[in-house]
Amino acid sequence: KCVYWTIGIAEAATIWANNWPSAPRSSQILSNLMIQGSANDLYLTPLSVTGMALITLGTALRVRCYQVMKSLFTFDLSIRESHRLVRTGPYSVVRHPSYSGILMVYIGMVCWFGSRGSWLRESGVLETQGGKRFFGIFGTVMGAIMVGLLGRMSAEDGALRKRFGDEWVAYAHDVPYSIIPHVY
Repeated sequence: KCVYWTIGIAEAATIWANNWPSAPRSSQILSNLMIQGSANDLYLTPLSVTGMALITLGTALRVRCYQVMKSLFTFDLSIRESHRLVRTGPYSVVRHPSYSGILMVYIGMVCWFGSRGSWLRESGVLETQGGKRFFGIFGTVMGAIMVGLLGRMSAEDGALRKRFGDEWVAYAHDVPYSIIPHVY
């Protein structure tokens, strides 16, 4: 989240400073945030707008999952005594909609921040040694998180199947997809 917000704020600040050059600190903002190139090189593309939409929709989906699950939503793999199998809302479409939301946000970040015209691509930050290292590590960590989520989905399904038995089997039959309807 911190990386997403930092990049988004840097892009917004650059656009603001470029559009209001007479405002206090505009020149300082531009000189600090645009290592090379010009703020005039920042622009929206269909890919960046798609990325923004995916981030927004993925976040909304996660919020909806929190609302539907209420106190049953945890960040740790756990099943409580009072646990019940939730089959409504986004859980009636896929078994792990919260992970669908995470996937949408991550793909959206790649689309927005990786597209031509984005601050990340046009500012020159990716051309620095620090930028290359940071985003190389960041990409590796994000990939590992996604692989870990696949394993966690399997573990969650196993724990729910063990706890709810035939009720979970019926749910998995009715909702056969984990994160992407009709795909996976």
